[in-house]
Amino acid sequence: MTTYRNAMLKLLSRSAPGGTPKMFAGQTVQILNPGDAAPIASEGNISGTHHRLLLRWSGRSATDLIGMTDVRGEENGAVLAEGSIDAAFGAVWNLPDDVQFLIT
Repeated sequence: MTTYRNAMLKLLSRSAPGGTPKMFAGQTVQILNPGDAAPIASEGNISGTHHRLLLRWSGRSATDLIGMTDVRGEENGAVLAEGSIDAAFGAVWNLPDDVQFLIT
């Protein structure tokens, strides 16, 4: 898991087209990219499937994500993670002092 201590998170809702995104500057996030290692499919070939990212956002709770469908994380202009909040394969988890969720 990689930690970023000065990230900008932008949360969007597809249910409110043209709505203003929620912006959170100076955030600490941890990102685990299971796609960093090329997965091997059951038949032995390298899998080309799209992987989910696990994002842990420090000092926040699941209530910060209510109604939000998409997230984009940046640090110093570089995109760290971008995608849809993946409720199909895992809910948003409240952890002590953090919130953790999957994005696709």
